[in-house]
Amino acid sequence: MQKRILPLLFLLCSANSYSEESATISTDDSQPQTLPLSGAPQSADIAASETPELKESNAEQTKEDTQSKPDQPQEITFEEPESAEAPETTEQDKTQPNKDDTKDPKTAEEQKAKEEIEKSEEADSEVDDAAISKLLNENSDGSVQEEEPSPWESEVEFGYRSEQGNEDKKSLNARVSISYIKGRLRNTGEVKVYMKDKDGEEDERDQTYQLQSDYKLSPKTYLYGNFKGITSKYKSYYQDYTVSTGFGYQITNTDTLKIEAELGPGYRYQEPNTDEIDDDDPIFPDNVQEPIIRANLTALWKPFERIGFNFDGTVVTGSSNTRFDTEISIINNITESIALKIAQSRQHLSHVPNNLEKTNSTITINILFSFK
Repeated sequence: MQKRILPLLFLLCSANSYSEESATISTDDSQPQTLPLSGAPQSADIAASETPELKESNAEQTKEDTQSKPDQPQEITFEEPESAEAPETTEQDKTQPNKDDTKDPKTAEEQKAKEEIEKSEEADSEVDDAAISKLLNENSDGSVQEEEPSPWESEVEFGYRSEQGNEDKKSLNARVSISYIKGRLRNTGEVKVYMKDKDGEEDERDQTYQLQSDYKLSPKTYLYGNFKGITSKYKSYYQDYTVSTGFGYQITNTDTLKIEAELGPGYRYQEPNTDEIDDDDPIFPDNVQEPIIRANLTALWKPFERIGFNFDGTVVTGSSNTRFDTEISIINNITESIALKIAQSRQHLSHVPNNLEKTNSTITINILFSFK
């Protein structure tokens, strides 16, 4: 048995020595290189073969790589202290507003900004309404249809005078005027009333009516028809009517100055009040029915925005007499519809009985209301 065991032990020892020699290969005299054995992990062998100097160089290289890549996100986690932990909020606490928020000055600013936004939305809606109305007024060709001014114009004028002393006198004068202008047609109507009371009884009263219709023939000329009547119960004439027709010419028609002249034939009818005619009345006690020639000149000058001057002169001439009526007035506009009017009217007759004065004049101060 010993003879068999001894050779086996010798073989095993020789095999171990051979394997150790083959595992170590000398590549350099100072630094032997150890190859990995079969069945051993490579990383373990490399870590075992590293020297302390190599480990320090690897650590420095790792540190430099970490510093050279700052953009790489690094997860940093830490536990907050218990005093800093926020208490858990329930859904009911989330729905309830914080009382401290109502005291924040930002809330008032937000409310003010909200009101400004609402006002701007209202303004935008008004602009939209204006745009809609503009679209409704547009014609089929795209042009805007401007709103036409009203063809009707009216004026109301009145004045009052009272006198007290030896005699008690009160007088009232009033005037109403209406005009309609449409296309080539212009119609005007006017009524004047004058009344005077003396010692509580009616002393004088007369009414003046005037109607005129104009039709444009060209930019400057027009055809007119005029009627004027004066009726009185206490003055020299019961009835004094004049009818005339002819041509008119617009000398100028601007915002500052407007002048028109008319001329045409007509007819006059007068019936005197013989019961009321006194020695101081410039009237002949005869009925008058005769053809006449009528001429009229009207002018409106407005040098200022609120002040204007009017002139109206009419001449009616016939075989019995020639009458010249003029009225000069100044109008001061207080507002767009209210004005103060001061006027002087004169009547001149070419023939008067008993060498009386041929001219009479009257001054009135009235308040004028205009409507358009």
